[in-house]
Amino acid sequence: MKRIKLSVPPGFPVETEQKLFYTALVLAELWSLGFVFRFGTAQRGCYLWRGENRYLRPDAVMPPFFQIVGSAAAGFGVAALCMAALILWHLHYYYEGSRSIYLMRRLPRRSTLPASILVSPLCRAAIILLAGIATLLIYALIYQLFTPPLCVPLRPWAIGMGG
Repeated sequence: MKRIKLSVPPGFPVETEQKLFYTALVLAELWSLGFVFRFGTAQRGCYLWRGENRYLRPDAVMPPFFQIVGSAAAGFGVAALCMAALILWHLHYYYEGSRSIYLMRRLPRRSTLPASILVSPLCRAAIILLAGIATLLIYALIYQLFTPPLCVPLRPWAIGMGG
């Protein structure tokens, strides 16, 4: 926590920023779960049911991975942009009450002001984007492992609507 306090304006409510960060990360992960529902629907479409038995349809083909992913990663982009908005909050914090932006500009280390405004939001945005990449890799693994081998499209990793 000490390192985080060094990368925000003095007296800044770090706990509030932490809560916003975790909330944005959880909401992005929840939004990405749409992939699981779309994948399950596409996978179930590959099968026919006769009584209690499940049979693979002879003409069944799964959609390409990125078509199933759709907008699942959009939540991470939005969350990262929200973290970028923290930059404005940090800057605005110096203009409130007796917190003087002018004093910060006169400090011997010129990097103190930009660091206290930029470091925490940019690190948090990077963490969110890395979490998004990790989530997409997990989803790619799910697609690879749980797509029936006979239903794999010709170009499973194609970007766009084609197969």
